[in-house]
Amino acid sequence: MFKVQSIALTAALYGLLRAQTAFAAGCSPSYASNSNYEDGDWVSATTTTTTDIVYGASCTTGSTNCVNGYVTTGGVTTTATHNFQCVVPAFCSQAGFAPGIEYGKTAWAMMSATCSGTADAPQIAIPASWSEDGCPEQFS
Repeated sequence: MFKVQSIALTAALYGLLRAQTAFAAGCSPSYASNSNYEDGDWVSATTTTTTDIVYGASCTTGSTNCVNGYVTTGGVTTTATHNFQCVVPAFCSQAGFAPGIEYGKTAWAMMSATCSGTADAPQIAIPASWSEDGCPEQFS
């Protein structure tokens, strides 16, 4: 018998691996921790990543990239803004699952491309008004 974590089960039930649609250009509205988010909602958030510092061969103090007697590489910090899509709405509105933080990837799918500026609002086709009595045939 195996134990299923509630987070993993929720992710599976809400389809964490569904197809993702990226915005054509620009960033979605910024994430706000006090907002209510639903499945498929888009937000943007800034993420900061730092590469690990790797100590290599010994070196003479004062030479390029020499720290404590070893050549070092890494330690580079990068900040970027990405669009995120809510994929587990049970967690998307909780500050502990904000996009771009440690547990955020449980609730949000990050688009790989960075974004800048503001995305155009999605265009949604509005159906024609129903002018007859009752329900349209396809809904009967």
